[in-house]
Amino acid sequence: MKTFLIFTDYHRAEVASSIKQNVLSELPNARVIIIDDMDLHANLMLDFIENFTFFKVNMEKRGALKEERKAEKNVDELPPFSNQFLEEEDSYKAMLNYFAKYTPDYVITIGYGAFQEAVAVRDRLGAKTKVVNFIDDYTLNKMLVSPYLDGYVVENMPLKKELIALGVAIDKVAISALPIENKYFDFNAIKGNRRIDLNPLMDTVLYLASSEKTDHRKNLNALKKYEGKVNLVVYCGQNRDSYRYCLKAGLNAFNEGISLPMLYDNAEVVFTTGNAYEISVARAMGKIIVALESEVIMESRNVDYLSSIVIDCRSSDALKRFFEDYSKEKYNTYSLRSKVVARPNILGALEKFDD
Repeated sequence: MKTFLIFTDYHRAEVASSIKQNVLSELPNARVIIIDDMDLHANLMLDFIENFTFFKVNMEKRGALKEERKAEKNVDELPPFSNQFLEEEDSYKAMLNYFAKYTPDYVITIGYGAFQEAVAVRDRLGAKTKVVNFIDDYTLNKMLVSPYLDGYVVENMPLKKELIALGVAIDKVAISALPIENKYFDFNAIKGNRRIDLNPLMDTVLYLASSEKTDHRKNLNALKKYEGKVNLVVYCGQNRDSYRYCLKAGLNAFNEGISLPMLYDNAEVVFTTGNAYEISVARAMGKIIVALESEVIMESRNVDYLSSIVIDCRSSDALKRFFEDYSKEKYNTYSLRSKVVARPNILGALEKFDD
């Protein structure tokens, strides 16, 4: 029985879940465990104090969050390379404990938060574990590059070529489509969910406002002007700031209590700030995809890369033109062009890195 540990941050939880489902579809008896990368920095006493006071005392966790924010901004910089086991850091000790407990065949890291510890523990133990970085964007954040990784799984050939140009061996890069949770393909389950009350004479626009990395108010204000032309539905997930703002603005908003696949199914158009997972779901479900302004560099670069299949409405003039010209028939060519039919084979990509 093979064991896979998937380390992810909170914002990439759906990507991790999708990878888990994809692996289990090929290896039903595998052990696949998803771990929040912040658990590497957990400290029972310090976290208890933080939860019940206003004091931020878990400085290692604060530092880790700061490093993740840095990785999101300095996307054109290579990070310092190291496989050194840092005895004084709790995160390295925690990773050592995970290796001891599970003896993983693969450690899959999504984002910045765990691969430094994983390669350090692998090399300290001399383990045969393969440490693989799954890059869940359409373009490269160089802060995710390390010569100590056993491999990278990327979405496209330009991404692979860019890694090779940075010195990564060609046999360390595998291509696989971004995975999508099964719930988006189980249309019987989607149809069985509670429907929402929409005007049947108007098309529906779904705006995804669950990311806490972007202040969505400007985008939502711009969209609100067109409520008379389309049904505007906003999905906020666990983003409480967005949800409160939508309620005050009188927008048709939903939190994590609603079925997101059902909202996608209702919509003709999906508005996103450029989150790769949101785009991949919309592509799989054959939606017209429109991009709005984002404060996240990688999201903007995803939109640039997908310029032939995503309608760029990052400016107010472009958004106005879109709604003035909009009809499902006119823009349906975009959804047909972006449609992704093939399901990814993550396991096949990972096995490329086996000795």
